[in-house]
Amino acid sequence: MADAFKLLNFQYGGLQILDVCCGAGTWLCETSLDYPSCQFVGIDMSSVWPEVIRPANLEFSNVNVLKGLPFPDKSFDFVQLRFVSLAFKSQEWAFVLSEIRRVLQDGGVFQCIDLDMQIASDHPDIKDYLRHFDRLCASRGLDPSVGAKLDMMLNDHGLKIVQSEYREVPLGWGGPIGQGCMNVFSAEVQGLAPWLKRSSDMTDEDLIAILRRALRGMIDSKAYVGLYAFLAQKPMDD
Repeated sequence: MADAFKLLNFQYGGLQILDVCCGAGTWLCETSLDYPSCQFVGIDMSSVWPEVIRPANLEFSNVNVLKGLPFPDKSFDFVQLRFVSLAFKSQEWAFVLSEIRRVLQDGGVFQCIDLDMQIASDHPDIKDYLRHFDRLCASRGLDPSVGAKLDMMLNDHGLKIVQSEYREVPLGWGGPIGQGCMNVFSAEVQGLAPWLKRSSDMTDEDLIAILRRALRGMIDSKAYVGLYAFLAQKPMDD
């Protein structure tokens, strides 16, 4: 985020910021307090954000991005999309990115951060889990490795990458970062649990056992996932 702040001069104020699929809005609540002269908007399909106590320069709205963003062209200076690799089908990503590009101001900045959900590990319990996971993703048209393809997708939509970063993030080991990544990863997997069970014709007990073994295997084998982060800028006078 530091480079986004430099590019747009958040301290000066007057910026319009949009967080797509904002979840509970934690980042928005914190950042809107840090930059009270900027206006922040968070959108998500689920209303899990603070309903009453929130900064005056922050608003939330129920929006399904797949139906289009309800904002005029060139409305925002900064747009963020994070950790949504399993939220959209492969063919839906083009529309999502085109909508984000549309609402970005000329010269505006888009920050996109996501995981490659294909766990790097040779542990047999993780391979067992991935077998079920890959079957589910294929059946639902999801691309669990979309994080690794973001650079090409951004370029395809005319967004110039000005900064990129890749990290191998530990799952459940290596201190607070590993635990934090495990929490994000677990939340995404839990959201898919009902479909994971049906796609593999498993009982609840079978699914719980597979997930527990996989979680233990992640720690034992020092498994990791790839984290991809990009800052991309919309051309001026677009």
